[in-house]
Amino acid sequence: MTASLTSDILPAGPDGVLVRFALRPDPVAMTAAQVLARSLQDLPPAGVVEIAPGLVSVLLRFDPARTDRARLTARLRPQARCWNITGALRSSCSDPSSSPSGPSARA
Repeated sequence: MTASLTSDILPAGPDGVLVRFALRPDPVAMTAAQVLARSLQDLPPAGVVEIAPGLVSVLLRFDPARTDRARLTARLRPQARCWNITGALRSSCSDPSSSPSGPSARA
């Protein structure tokens, strides 16, 4: 099992970002990727046109006319960091739907 769970948000082509929890298969990272993908599918960030979960990562493609990589990365960063070693959401993390970038911020 991973000593600690971290996330990286990386550019993926001209219109995508990849949220990566590990470099190789790991049960905790797999859980984090799947739960993050489900959360994003339930409440997609503005401008996102595709959410593709992988084994330990989530790929998001965006419409450059509606958002940009910096804005999307800023929106994803708090959510991607909300995981502890067990793969559970940290109790200090709020529901993304109640944050400023949640539904009330989406037009």
